[in-house]
Amino acid sequence: MTSRVSRAMYNTPSDYLAKTMASRSGTSPDRAGSYYPNKTPIQVFEMLETAKWEPYAHKNISPPAQGFRAKIAGRMGMVRIETLPNRAMLRLEDPKGTGELCAVFESPNPGTPVDFTVALIGPDNGKEIMWTVFPGDPIQACIAMSDGKAINIPEFVGSEISKEEALDLGMEWAKLAEIEPA
Repeated sequence: MTSRVSRAMYNTPSDYLAKTMASRSGTSPDRAGSYYPNKTPIQVFEMLETAKWEPYAHKNISPPAQGFRAKIAGRMGMVRIETLPNRAMLRLEDPKGTGELCAVFESPNPGTPVDFTVALIGPDNGKEIMWTVFPGDPIQACIAMSDGKAINIPEFVGSEISKEEALDLGMEWAKLAEIEPA
């Protein structure tokens, strides 16, 4: 039987789905945030497509999004910005091309192992699509905000900001981008 998550994956625009699978692939050079170690984008897709998904409620899942959970292990590659060293620098990125800027922190930390995955699905043009998927529990969005609205200025992609600037933009979390230890 096809699950709602699997159907939503097939309804998702292929370019967005491909970017999502690449961003969660442990083999992707552009990976940042939560991911599946040693899995290619195709392997990530296949794991998600065939998983046994159960409805999942969580305080950080707000309607119209609907959460689903499956027993798929991975690494939660997120860090609270407030816990970073005071001199930490972060890079602004838009990894899925959504127009929403998020912070990325380069670190030798590969993230925290978790034993489950959460998928968020929701409406888009009359169909249910996969909005996102990640190992671990949902967190508050890590996007830059100003006056309660997402900052989505493309010329900021790739810019570096300080920890203090990130916090001033209302950002609480940063995606981890693993680098080799020096």
